[in-house]
Amino acid sequence: MDQKKIIYVAAISMALFFLCGSTALCSDEMTATRSISDSSVNAGDTFTVTIDLHFNNQTDSPAIEERLPFGWTISEVDFGDAAFKSGNTRTTWMWDGKIDSGETLSISYNVNVSDSTSSGEYLISGNVSGYDSALVGGDQIEIEIAGDQKVTVVGQSSSSSSTSTSSSGGGGGGGGGTSGEAYENILKKDVETVFINKGSSVKYEFTSDENSIDYVQFTGLKNSGKISTTIEVLNDRSTYVDSDAPGLVYQNMNIWVGKVGFATSDNIEDPVIGFSVEKSWMDDNGLTSDGISLYRYSDDVWNKLETTVLSEDDTRVYFESTTPGFSPFAISAPRADVAESPAASEDDTEDLKSTPENDEGEQTTQQEGTPSTPGVGFAGTMFVMVVAGVFTAMKGRK
Repeated sequence: MDQKKIIYVAAISMALFFLCGSTALCSDEMTATRSISDSSVNAGDTFTVTIDLHFNNQTDSPAIEERLPFGWTISEVDFGDAAFKSGNTRTTWMWDGKIDSGETLSISYNVNVSDSTSSGEYLISGNVSGYDSALVGGDQIEIEIAGDQKVTVVGQSSSSSSTSTSSSGGGGGGGGGTSGEAYENILKKDVETVFINKGSSVKYEFTSDENSIDYVQFTGLKNSGKISTTIEVLNDRSTYVDSDAPGLVYQNMNIWVGKVGFATSDNIEDPVIGFSVEKSWMDDNGLTSDGISLYRYSDDVWNKLETTVLSEDDTRVYFESTTPGFSPFAISAPRADVAESPAASEDDTEDLKSTPENDEGEQTTQQEGTPSTPGVGFAGTMFVMVVAGVFTAMKGRK
């Protein structure tokens, strides 16, 4: 009986050893923290960012990747012995060789805010990756950098104080673009983030004067975590389209929901877009609310969406449109003196699609189900082998 207990305890101990050998399960391989010297700046200002790394296990070839708003540039303060590579919005620092457990690394860099940056809240995000020597095969590990992220631009330099006028009569400075839209074509960029649970009704609400989109709403089909929706209000038609929307355009915009591949029928259902139009614009152009529609650009053609008048107040009329996906959009109406040209109509049964958005945004998606963990395959295999061996040994003693 004692021998059986010894074998049983040994089996449990070995299983725990192998499972906890995968530090992704039992501890953090490393930690990373970002500090920002000034969280409130003006366009044209410079501030300093410091990232501190601490390694709990020996790590091969660690690397930092930082993602900055479009047009913001980096200059060196202290990179240590890291190799540095800079792109339009992504910047990386890489170290060769192994970093021992208990060691720390640190880098500091200056961020130069573009003179043309409009007032608003911006994010600096990033991650650290490497190969954990404690895991068989040197499995790759990756963590998000914690700490400071937000920088608020409160004013503009005199060289960038010019304004532009949208078709809706609003004005504002150009916004930073990371979706692939031409930077100079972005009048205003609005980003809202919501935590999505399976079966929840999700609503993103927007209130800026330049943005005619009031909300984006749908039902979540999975536990997706924090998902961001981005509205890019445009000065002209989207970079992604080849022709103007039909009729008299009130406003052009891009609408992106989540990262590439998120806004599909696997993850969401019943998406609608709420928007509003100024009565003064309608009066000036001899239009009525019945003629206003939301158009979506898909499959190289503008598609007229089913649009319903919801309500009105003293200054605006409010609408809602159903959409099978997210991409470039335009609020438009037939010209009073020209018959409306036939436009394609999107089938409500079409699978949800979204024109790819660059994944440099702030959103982070956690899909439903169990995420893969480095080293678990090996540990699981060893666990099965140990249990099988113990079972065989015990069976032989009966």
